[in-house]
Amino acid sequence: MVPKTKNKYNDVNTYINKFRKQDRLRLKAIEEYDKELREMNRRKRGRPYKYTHTIILYSLIIAFMFRFSLRETIAYIVYNNLLHKTPNFRTLSYRFGKVPIHKYNEDILQEVKGKRYIAVSIDATGLSFNTINPWFEEKHNVKGKRKWIKLEVIVDIESKKVLYHNLYTNSEINEAGHKRFRRTIDDLIAKGYDVKVLYADALYDSYDNFQYLENKDILPVIKIRKRSVLSLRNRYEGRMRNGKDREVKRMRHLARDYYALEQIYWERYKSRYKYGNREAVESAFSSIKRKFGDKVRFKKHRNVVNEVNLIIYLYNLFRDDE
Repeated sequence: MVPKTKNKYNDVNTYINKFRKQDRLRLKAIEEYDKELREMNRRKRGRPYKYTHTIILYSLIIAFMFRFSLRETIAYIVYNNLLHKTPNFRTLSYRFGKVPIHKYNEDILQEVKGKRYIAVSIDATGLSFNTINPWFEEKHNVKGKRKWIKLEVIVDIESKKVLYHNLYTNSEINEAGHKRFRRTIDDLIAKGYDVKVLYADALYDSYDNFQYLENKDILPVIKIRKRSVLSLRNRYEGRMRNGKDREVKRMRHLARDYYALEQIYWERYKSRYKYGNREAVESAFSSIKRKFGDKVRFKKHRNVVNEVNLIIYLYNLFRDDE
């Protein structure tokens, strides 16, 4: 009889470790308060800071972890005596958009940067603004404005951490367009990640994207649209029958056509290239939305950007193994 493997998410210690990580940040905010504050005020013009970035970040983590309002967060910190200095509501609200959360996130991702072979998965999802009340719409027979933003992330297959993310406030933007896709991958490589395999769905299917990844020595495991695969198969078989060897060689030379011919036998292709690894990005979306919801709390663009940065930081923090 095969013994059952223990699921770590059924173990209470997994969640205890998450709170330990959160508490380390609180201890750092207390122990390194004077040093960090001196560094922040060294070249500060105008009124000096009274609260460090770490204190603000810890307060925001409490707010997002327990889904508190900012005032509830301050009351919770004061009541439990978690910090020696607690910012007021105005300070916390004003400083939210100024905390360099991306720097804290980079510290978590240092281990991934040291790898020589990285397989990643890319996709996008939507986040809505908290402005729609379905009950109000139904009662008064009105329709509110539905506004949402698009979040594109790149997830490491092995560690399941988010290595890179883009935020598009215009929901009509096609993030899989070649120019934006090329810019995204260039930024990812510039950050020091040695990407060798990229998984994506059919949205990223284009000749330019395939050829770009081939030139970058990255294996493109991208699902090609079924209609394109069937059309290419018919053309390929027809030219093979008619003895047009030159055109057949040209089709095999093009990166997209080469993989399209392989995807004629989809089950074999999926097994050979492990296309199921693409689900890592879907798993990240599911985890983020179950924990933090599918809506953003703030309205100002600067605050929305930092809110998404904070959500990604928390997701990576709790994915980090002990």
